[in-house]
Amino acid sequence: MLIGTRNAAGRRTAYGESCLPAGANVIESLFDPEEAARKGYFVEDCAYPY
Repeated sequence: MLIGTRNAAGRRTAYGESCLPAGANVIESLFDPEEAARKGYFVEDCAYPY
């Protein structure tokens, strides 16, 4: 599972649960990297095996 966030500049980033930065502006939960990419997120997941 990934967590979709948006920063102050509007960039959407999806993080793995273990990688979520403190104070992140959470938008939604995402099932996998493919869903995140379809929705326009950049994936940053330190725990997901690529």
